[in-house]
Amino acid sequence: MIKISASKNFYTYLILFFGALGIRILFNSLFPYLHDWDERFHALVAKNMMTHPFTPMLRADPVLPYDEISWTDGHIWRHKQPLFLWQMALSMKIFGVNLFALRLPSAIMGALSVVFIFRIGILFKNKFAGLIAALLFTFSSYQLELTNGVIGMDHNDVAFGFYILASFWCYFEYKASQKKYWIFLIGLFAGCAILNKWLVGLLIFAVWGIELLLQHKKHLRLKHFYPLLQSFIICCIVFIPWQIYILNQFPVLSRYEFNYNTKHLTESVEGMQTNFWYYFQIWHFQYSYYLLPFIAIAFWKLKNKIINTGWISLLFPIIIVYLFFTVITKSKGISYVFIAAPFIFLLVGFGVTQLFIWIKENFNIRWNNTFEVLIILFLIIAVFKPLTNQKYYFKKGGHYLNVENKEAKKYNTAIYKELDSILPENYVLLNCKSFEDIEAMFWSNQNVYQFYPDEENYFQLKQEGYKIAVFVARSNYELPDYIANDPDVLILDKQLK
Repeated sequence: MIKISASKNFYTYLILFFGALGIRILFNSLFPYLHDWDERFHALVAKNMMTHPFTPMLRADPVLPYDEISWTDGHIWRHKQPLFLWQMALSMKIFGVNLFALRLPSAIMGALSVVFIFRIGILFKNKFAGLIAALLFTFSSYQLELTNGVIGMDHNDVAFGFYILASFWCYFEYKASQKKYWIFLIGLFAGCAILNKWLVGLLIFAVWGIELLLQHKKHLRLKHFYPLLQSFIICCIVFIPWQIYILNQFPVLSRYEFNYNTKHLTESVEGMQTNFWYYFQIWHFQYSYYLLPFIAIAFWKLKNKIINTGWISLLFPIIIVYLFFTVITKSKGISYVFIAAPFIFLLVGFGVTQLFIWIKENFNIRWNNTFEVLIILFLIIAVFKPLTNQKYYFKKGGHYLNVENKEAKKYNTAIYKELDSILPENYVLLNCKSFEDIEAMFWSNQNVYQFYPDEENYFQLKQEGYKIAVFVARSNYELPDYIANDPDVLILDKQLK
């Protein structure tokens, strides 16, 4: 089997990190526009957080009536927890308002996840399994598409998965060393996970508690739970203050969003799937069917020694996540179970190593290392899906949740970037393409609407001193007479696609 010496671990970490980071930055650059769902909304809120970090806003200056609870056209935006938005806002503070800066935090978190996965393999005394898992995560097309915004919930899901993985990495470090600072870090990262996507971030404590019950079932004492309780308190200190703050500052919207989150358990929201088998049906989309034989090998080798080897800590996150989102929750978001990906890849890595050991013990193959490299390359290709990537990244259109006309998006984005140089101050721009007003406000400092107001609100807007500009009328975007015949209206000679 291919060997990695302990003295080279540091260089392996560096190669994995910068290799994964470079791949993600490259893939991020392949889409020079904001994706429809949900990247453009996250982007605008993050941009507004650059100047108002504790007031999450979609529309910073809503001059027309709006629905207070709408997360696609409202003012205060409470649809997601704030940490991933703060990260993007900080990145844009440093590097400017652009797509590189917007997507950079996700690229960094993806690259760090690769390092964590490799490190977990080392902690489980199976460095080669950790390396295989790290490589699979590096080239996972699904993870890359979350990172560059192709798949909806994008950067939010990347951050959520990262902080959950970080909490588990710290837990495994704590088990290996018993050093107390890992208890603090477990709680810190679990709290950060909740500050991205709510209470599933507590996953580490469920696994930790179950493992304690299994290890000490005959002599269980309260003291065995002290480290877990200490870490949980740290977690609460991290995420509860924001919840208190938003309930105080934005009580109506916050209560609505908390209730809306609960609805995911009992009904389908936003058209999400409810099919019990949904996550098994999309396995090939998130991973590959070619991984399944190696998972079967891993289970076969571990069947009688899961608890003693500690691998139960990697199996339970998978089991809990799939059970919770398959059996308990009615709404099945496409990426909900992908937080289990690092643990699934580690299981695959273990299965691959066991296969290689069996071959070495039973067959005298001179080209053993070549065979191993070919198997690993095959699995990387299976999760990378190069034919699918070639079809969607380098030809017209997007895929999965974002069915976009790539050329139209690029053309319209170029127009939105010019708005500040075209429009004088104090203008309100109307008749933008549906939902692309969000993109226009990200790329400019203009107040843009995808629709036009009724006649009463239109003239009220003018009485308040606002000047009106409109995108030229086009199919499905015709203007009413009170706007089309208004001599004060500035018509932009820009035909959106």
